[in-house]
Amino acid sequence: DYCWGTIGNLVSDFVSNLIKHFNDGANELVMGLIYGYYEKERPYLQLCDGQQRLTTLYLLMGMLNLYSKKNEFQKYLISDFEFSEDDKEPTLLYAIRDSSLYFLSDLVCHFFIGSDFLKSSQKPSDYIKDQPWWFSEYDTDPTIVSILAALDTMQVLLIDNWSEDTEQVISFGFSSSIMIWVVVKKVRKLSSSLIQLVSLCHPQRT
Repeated sequence: DYCWGTIGNLVSDFVSNLIKHFNDGANELVMGLIYGYYEKERPYLQLCDGQQRLTTLYLLMGMLNLYSKKNEFQKYLISDFEFSEDDKEPTLLYAIRDSSLYFLSDLVCHFFIGSDFLKSSQKPSDYIKDQPWWFSEYDTDPTIVSILAALDTMQVLLIDNWSEDTEQVISFGFSSSIMIWVVVKKVRKLSSSLIQLVSLCHPQRT
């Protein structure tokens, strides 16, 4: 499960640190060890360690796409093919339960992309719960509850730092997207040597 949104200040500290490094003009940020593996039968990166950090980055990318107002980062959230022609499967999957899997797809396709959220005065969690794609069973899914809490935290941080400064939002978004791309690329490169360690992995670790 994704849990950072509902545990202390993990999301706030993580995103604040990213923003600080961006505002300070830093070129590098150490995120700690992130590793996973690929299986021939399943063309997806299976994370062993780093789930919480990459999920938080992914959600942040979604919020930045929303605030950029031009879907600047849509391609990092979902492919054009999936969005327009296939099953609307985002680039991040949470298949721990059907509810979390379907919710994330709806979150990407109906909130991060093409929503009128910025015209409302609601916080993300309240807005999302008012949508026709919200189901009552989501209230008891810990991953979904944590995602909503994380989005509310991110909204406050984005407003406090940039408000209507779209250009800064876009610049920060591109630096974050490059970070995700570099992390995944490095994990892919290391996956062949790490696959033998799968039995020792602990998915619940952050």
